[in-house]
Amino acid sequence: MFSSLGFLIPATYAFLSELYFHSLMMFLTSVISANYWRKPTYSWRRDLDLFFSKLSFFIFLLIGIYYGWKTYFCIPTYIGLFIMTYSYYISYKFSSSKDESWYKYHLIFHFVIICELSMIVYLLSQNEMENDILSLNKIENYVFNNNS
Repeated sequence: MFSSLGFLIPATYAFLSELYFHSLMMFLTSVISANYWRKPTYSWRRDLDLFFSKLSFFIFLLIGIYYGWKTYFCIPTYIGLFIMTYSYYISYKFSSSKDESWYKYHLIFHFVIICELSMIVYLLSQNEMENDILSLNKIENYVFNNNS
C-alpha cells in the first residue's frame, strides 16, 4: 500500500510545475491504488485500481516514449522501461505461483515508475515542450485561464 503513495512525489512535482492534468492522473492513481491495498479483496476497488493504473501507465508510457528519445534522458528512460517490464513480469509470475517474494519485485516496479514519472515531469516542464500537444499546456491554459 505504501509504495502506491510514492506516486504522490511526482504528482506534487507536476502540480508545482503547473502540469495539472498529469498531477491529477498521478494523484488519482495513487489514491485509488492505496484504497485497494488497505484491504485487498476481489471487489470494485480492485477493478478500479487495475483499470486506472493501466490507463495512467498507458498515458505516461506514450508521453515517455514520445519525449524520451528526444533528449539526453533516452538511455535512462529505456533502461527504466526494461526494468519496469521485467520487474512487473516477475512480480506477476511470483504472485500467480503464490511465491511470497512477489512484493519485492512490485516495489522495484513502483520505484522505477516514480523515477520515470519524475523524468517525464521534468521534460514536460521545459520551455521547449511548452507548445507540444502532449504536454497539454495549451488545453490547461485554456481551461484554467479562460475569462469568457
